[in-house]
Amino acid sequence: MLVKRNRLIIDTNLWISYLLGLDLNNLTDSIRHRVVILLSSKELLFEFIQVAARPKLSRYFQERELVELIDFLKYFSELIQVTSQVVICRDPKDNFLLALALDGKASHLLTGDHDLLSIHRFGQTSILTIREYMGGKMKYER
Repeated sequence: MLVKRNRLIIDTNLWISYLLGLDLNNLTDSIRHRVVILLSSKELLFEFIQVAARPKLSRYFQERELVELIDFLKYFSELIQVTSQVVICRDPKDNFLLALALDGKASHLLTGDHDLLSIHRFGQTSILTIREYMGGKMKYER
């Protein structure tokens, strides 16, 4: 019997939280061991790099940590070529994540963004907090 793996999009705000000390080891291990499929796009990677480079954030982690995370994301992500146009989110800047969910056939979009969380479900994609997805098994390490 084939087990269908979750296809996850992890929003930039969660990767930034990870750099700041949020323990996502269970999730990153699941990605690393291909238990789940991490979806990404050029737009999502670009947004993450832009946000992580902001001085108010970058002073809290070392450049080496950022490079290692970018390498992890590039290596373990299924890069999706986004072609869909979606215009339903209260914050238009978040519509690209919904388009990625549609084109990547995502099962879950994990975020801390209330504009996205208020949608709850987009097509076949459940929009959840990381805590909901992980069943509350998270902590900060720093």
